[in-house]
Order: sequence, then structure tokens, then C-alpha cells
Amino acid sequence: MLNQDKVTLDSVIYSLIVYTYQDQLIIKNDTLVISDSASGQHAFTTTATSDSVAVYGMTASDVIVLTSQGTSYNVNDLLYVNEHTGYFKVYRNSGGTSGLAYNWIWIKRY
Repeated sequence: MLNQDKVTLDSVIYSLIVYTYQDQLIIKNDTLVISDSASGQHAFTTTATSDSVAVYGMTASDVIVLTSQGTSYNVNDLLYVNEHTGYFKVYRNSGGTSGLAYNWIWIKRY
């Protein structure tokens, strides 16, 4: 019976172990944080209507979340994204803010 308790305890402790992949999450100072390769900032070149960002390890079924950065943008700066293997492409309508910057987060689907 005593050994059975150890086996049960070991299985509970094992289930608490968090595995991370450096392309998604890392442990920094005992804190689980998003890796630099899983998030970032980028900007459109002047008033371009599309922009691409390379993401190593990304697949077309992964998810990208975008937000515009700053307070100076207009209705033509509504962002939408297409995910591809190894990169994603961000689009907006013509007439957008010149050099609009945006933040992105990559969520890997397993």
C-alpha cells in the first residue's frame, strides 16, 4: 500500500510538469512567457495594402492574432490575415495610414 501511494504521487507530480518549445513559450526567471519568435511588431511600408512576416515553424493551420499599434489609424486600416507555412500575410484596404504598425501573436495548433 505504501508503494502504491508513491506511484500515485509520482503520477500527480508528473502531470504538473510543463513542457515548452522555444518557438512558443519559454521559462524566464521562473515565469512562463511568450517566446520572441511567437510574437512581434511589424509595420506596413508607407500605404502598402499587404505585408508579410516570416515565422519559422508556422503551419497554415496555426492562428495569428493582430492588433493595430498606436492611435492614428482609420477605417481602411482594418487588418485581416492569411496564414501560410513559414509565414503569414497581413492585408488592409487602400487609403490606410502610412507606415501603420501592428502587433502579432502566433498560436501553434497541435
